Amino acid sequence: MSRKIAETENIVLIGMPGCGKTVIGRALASLSNRALFDTDKVVEEMSGKTIEQIFAGEGEAAFRAWEKRAIVLAAKGDGRIIATGGGAVLDEENCRALTGNGRLYFIERDLKLLPTIGRPLSYDIKALYTARLPIYLSWAAETIKNDASIKEAAQQIFDAHTKAYN
Repeated sequence: MSRKIAETENIVLIGMPGCGKTVIGRALASLSNRALFDTDKVVEEMSGKTIEQIFAGEGEAAFRAWEKRAIVLAAKGDGRIIATGGGAVLDEENCRALTGNGRLYFIERDLKLLPTIGRPLSYDIKALYTARLPIYLSWAAETIKNDASIKEAAQQIFDAHTKAYN
């Protein structure tokens, strides 16, 4: 039974903007033979706008509404890798949807390595990190350091997910 859960439960990546959720998600999808569901990409596909355009034209609240739709859609599937936006955890309903059939992994990366250009809320990355860190930690089953290679981070998540059910 536990192997079946490990195979069908979603692997959900959370963390700061630019910490590597999407690129680690791609590597993890390849490693695990799972589909990657990137909620930011889905927001852009559903809205027909880039995230920056949504923030500039409609504001953060409009983006968060799109994000919630994408998360609900992502959480309905199983056996997926789900890469979330950095602020997805700010909405408790998002987290509950994601943990309904998912195990959350917090991707942690040195703040000096996080890109801020083209990221609407990353102008004060230290304040953003300070505010969000307790939320990431409270929802994450595991913390994965992204301080080596993308492949190594993906392998750590894959191993942790497999180990959780053995």
